[in-house]
Amino acid sequence: MEDLDYPLASRDERQTYAGDDGWKGKIVWMTPQKFLSLAAPLHDSMIKPDSMEKMRKRLGENLPTDPLTLRVDMESKKVTGHEGRHRAKVAIEKGIESVPVFIFTGSLYTRTPKWTDDQHRDVEDVGNFKPE
Repeated sequence: MEDLDYPLASRDERQTYAGDDGWKGKIVWMTPQKFLSLAAPLHDSMIKPDSMEKMRKRLGENLPTDPLTLRVDMESKKVTGHEGRHRAKVAIEKGIESVPVFIFTGSLYTRTPKWTDDQHRDVEDVGNFKPE
């Protein structure tokens, strides 16, 4: 096991959410284990060895990597979607203790600069989120 930091891709380097200007959400940092506890389980039969190997290489070479994503219904605090379980599993393998997770809040909130302090706290308090 290595001891690495997660190399978060900048907006221009992102592969999945390159045009995220209109997205309503915020990046928070959490353990990869916490992310996996909130996302739907990734059963062994669903693991894609090619995806795992690509991610091992990206993280091992400290290449810019997209944040993981949780779609959350902020009214019920229920996770309704995710992206990044392979990245989370490889982060655990590599000894990465904290990963960036984009909390997508959907249409309930305005764009981030207009959020109230309470809205920021709600999104940052991932301990109150219910698993998918």
